[in-house]
This record gives sequence, C-alpha cells and structure tokens, in this order.
Amino acid sequence: MGLRSLCCGVGVGRGNWRLHCWVRTPPRKIRCRFQRYKHTSFTFLGVTFYELRELGALRTSPLRSSPNFDEKSVRMQPAWMMHTGARACMLADVQSGAPDLHPGLGFGKSRGLEGSCLMATRDERPQSASARGRLWLWVRRVLVAFVGLIVLLLLLGLLYQFIATRIAYRNYPAPGQMFSVSSHDMQIYCTGKASGPTVVMDAALGGGLLDWQTVQPRVAEFARVCSYDRSGIGWSESGQNPRTSQRIVRELYALLLDAGEEGPYVLVGHSFGGANVQLYASEYPEEVAGMVLVDSAVDTRVLDKDLREAFAKAAPSTLVIKTTAPLGIPRLLASQEGSLPKRLAQERSAIYNGTRHLYAVADESATVQESVAEATDADPSLGEKPLVALSAGDRQYPGFTKNQAKRADEQASEFEAGLVDLSENSELVVAKNSEHYIQFDRPELVVDSIRRVVDAARDGGQV
Repeated sequence: MGLRSLCCGVGVGRGNWRLHCWVRTPPRKIRCRFQRYKHTSFTFLGVTFYELRELGALRTSPLRSSPNFDEKSVRMQPAWMMHTGARACMLADVQSGAPDLHPGLGFGKSRGLEGSCLMATRDERPQSASARGRLWLWVRRVLVAFVGLIVLLLLLGLLYQFIATRIAYRNYPAPGQMFSVSSHDMQIYCTGKASGPTVVMDAALGGGLLDWQTVQPRVAEFARVCSYDRSGIGWSESGQNPRTSQRIVRELYALLLDAGEEGPYVLVGHSFGGANVQLYASEYPEEVAGMVLVDSAVDTRVLDKDLREAFAKAAPSTLVIKTTAPLGIPRLLASQEGSLPKRLAQERSAIYNGTRHLYAVADESATVQESVAEATDADPSLGEKPLVALSAGDRQYPGFTKNQAKRADEQASEFEAGLVDLSENSELVVAKNSEHYIQFDRPELVVDSIRRVVDAARDGGQV
C-alpha cells in the first residue's frame, strides 16, 4: 500500500487534521506531527492552490530511518506547484511497506495512508515569510496580466494597421501609372496637353503627388504637368537606401524617361523637393527650362548654433517612426489638414499613414540635412532661365521659444531671398498669411508663379 500526496490539502482522519512531515538533518531522518489546519483555496489557470494556516498540533515524534524507506521515493515537483501561499511544499511518494508513522494515532501499515497530505517544509517557517509569499504571488499575477495586456495591444495594433492600409489602397487606387525604376515600381501622374515645357513637381519631406492636387488641375489647363511619388512614398514601392537627393534625382530622371515625358522641364519643388530640383538642375542642366521653388528647405548650416540644435530636437525620430508605424499609432494620432478639401484630406491621411510610406519618411529624414547641403553646394546656375522663389510669410515653429521662432524666420527668409541668385531672370515672392505649405494656404499664388515661369520659358521673356 502506498502514499501519493500532491500537497493540495487533502486530509486524513477527521475534520481539518493533517499529517505534517518534514525532512530533518542528518540525512534519512524525518519528523512528523499531526496538526490541525484551516485552509482556503483559489483556482488559477486551471490549477487549484490551497493556503493552509496552522491552528494547533497534537504532538510530534521522530520517524527513524528504516530499511523500508527509500530516499529515491521522494520527488521534487516544479516550483510553480510547490507554493501554496503559506508553505513551500515537496511532494512525496512513499512506496508500499512504509514504516508506522504514528501508531499512537492509529495510522499504521494495516490501515493505510491513502489520501493523506505529506509535506516537507522548512522547520518553524516565520509568519512574515508566509506574507511575503502571498505578496509575491499577487505580484506575479499582476505582472503576467500586464505582460499579457501589452502583447494583446501589440497584436491588435499590427492587425489594425494591416487592415487599415489594405482598405486605404482599396478605397484610393493609384491615380497615375507605374513604371519600373531600379528594380522597383514608381508612380507618376501626368495631366494636361503637351505644349511644352512640361511641369514636373516634387513634394516636401513625407509628401507625394497628393500634395500637388490643389494646384495640378489648374496647371493642367495651360501646360502638361506631372507629379510623382518618390520611392516608398504614397503608391510607389520602396527603393534602395540611403534616400539622399542624389539617388532621388537619378530615379526621377529615369522615371521621366520611362514615362515618355520629354524635356526640358519647368521644375517645381516644395521644401525638401526644392533641394531635389536644384540638384536636378545641377546634374541635368539641359533638361531644365525654368524653376519654381515653394518655400524651399533651408540649409541649417546658415543658422546659428542655438537654432541648429532647436531644429535637431524638433526633427522626427527615425527610430520612433519605424517603431510605431507597424502598430498603427501614427494613423490613430493623425490629424487632417483643415485647409484641404475633405476628400483630399481623407485620402492623404489614409495613404500617408501606411507603414511603407512612414518607413520612407524615416529614411529620407535620416539624410535630409545632408541632401539640402549637397544641393546648396551644387549651386546650379540657370543663367537666363526663369526662376520664381516663393517664401512663406507666416511660418510656424512648434517647440521653439518666441525668440527662437523670430530668429529662425528671419534667417530662413534671408536664405530664401538668396535663392534668386541662381538665375539672372528671377523674382522673390513672399506669400503673406501662408505657412510652410503655400500650395495649401495660397494655391492660386503657386499656380500663378508656375504660369509666369512657363510663359517666360516659352517666349524667352522675363518673369
């Protein structure tokens, strides 16, 4: 007859009495006593745990080693099964032929001990240790629940972003045509009749052809006009890194060639796009008929040290962008441009918050200052080709102090004014009551500037 106890509070005898045994030194010596316990229980993950509280003990007596006791019969169980909240238990399996544990209580070989609870614990464990055990148990529960909640939220974020992106591309199909450039597809959207020269527009950091839809339909009334998505932006597939202006210019040249859009072109660049078209004019001067710079990106090297540090702090973190993009966090926090038509604002928000798009924004952000500096150093000379430089009259600088914002605006305006030196046939136009996105706040001013440059390119006149 044997004894198998799982330290689960199963009793032997009457009421709440338990047989409590524990190993003592020297080896092969066990002490036992018959005690009265009060127990409570709880169930977690399908396992029932018992908390035992000692009420009293009858007496104790040593259990000497005997030939019938086998040390190998004592088995330690996994730690998660060993904590009852009151004692740390060792599960035991005493083989048949065990000695008489407590003959005075009438429990011997002849009567058997099946169903008894055999526990091996620390002798005289302090009550404070029991309280710490219960506290640790609750701490573990809270940690498990917290980790589980975080994992669940991450999975929900991934699922949300995946579904939202698929819905966005389904609801807003690519308006232009796709062409293979450097082993990936890029989109270009051309409208209007070819009457030369063709207008080609490049958007700001994080922007694509959607940024030009407030002006492109109007420009198409008097010229052939093309807007496009840089690699990874909008509907275009991701391209090779690093995303410098040098690489962007080469891809744009190949895209226009594959699309069959012949030059020369009137290049229109907004912000970061302004740096790109300046470098394009330096690399392919024969392909350029004129230029319109819409609040072109400022080379931060011309700013004072305090402003350079302020701009660096205000710049988006590439790590944060790439970490949050797959979870849909930027999509949840995105706000629509209030000055745009409702449908265009919705389309822009849906497409521009895709994971691929945001990754491309992060990659361009990592090299944007290098690209702007490269365009400045290229210093393209347009000669007599027409140029209009638009400068925002109401720029905003979030996170800057009033003094910093004032100095930043003054130094940026000075830099913009210097861009007219790229051509002998140029003009600086300040867009009053307009922030950085002049094509959103003053679209008619951008259209008029493009018209003047196109007309001057056609007839060789002044802007």
